[in-house]
Amino acid sequence: MNERMTFTGVVGLLAAALLVVGCSDSVGPRAPAFDTAPTVVEVTGLGQLGTGSPSPGNNVQTFDFDVKSDLTGTLTYTDYTFPDTLLVGPTIPGTGITAFRTSSSACTDPTKGAEFDGTGQVFGETEMLNFTVAVCDNGPAGSGVDFFSFSAPSINYSKSATLTSGDITKSTGSSSTGSLVVSTSTSGTSLPASGYTATVDGARSQPIGINSSVTFTGLTATGHTVTLSGVPTNCTVSGGISQTVTVP
Repeated sequence: MNERMTFTGVVGLLAAALLVVGCSDSVGPRAPAFDTAPTVVEVTGLGQLGTGSPSPGNNVQTFDFDVKSDLTGTLTYTDYTFPDTLLVGPTIPGTGITAFRTSSSACTDPTKGAEFDGTGQVFGETEMLNFTVAVCDNGPAGSGVDFFSFSAPSINYSKSATLTSGDITKSTGSSSTGSLVVSTSTSGTSLPASGYTATVDGARSQPIGINSSVTFTGLTATGHTVTLSGVPTNCTVSGGISQTVTVP
């Protein structure tokens, strides 16, 4: 038997490794094929709207956010008029980013902006609040041309203005972690009854059936070695039982 391992969709958000196994017959080898790692857009910002100090009763709003198009991120938004603070983050149950748009019509040049929707919790309250944020990265820090907008339609709340201090940055890159799906497809005669074991980087292992899939999560964007063990003697592996995927 020859075994063929084909890795597609490199680690970024999702990678896939297909291991084709033939027992007592011939399966031709095929070189690994790679897809481009998905691009992730990220917007970060720290700043203030309105003049004066951020003190209770003043018409001043502050924000601190770091949100990515893979729907991960954090947000702290405070309106000192009341004052109230809305929080979003992985340590706050029920909150999160629900949608991300890589441009914004709120910007003179929409490509310099982004928008994201989410669900947050107002500090000291139990109810969740849905919101939309639009931002524009119009210039360098301190130039006074970046733009921030926060709206929560359910409570008829909206604030938007150019920054009086701070900075907003929009950038692109590759996701730092992702998942690897390992799949097997076995054909031929005298097939193994107990399946195989798939191992990534010699440390993380999962049992896998002869025609099945398993997922490894939280992998970094770097090279990873996938090994298939438990291959019976009537089956052989073309190119060896281990192959390495190099993530671009």
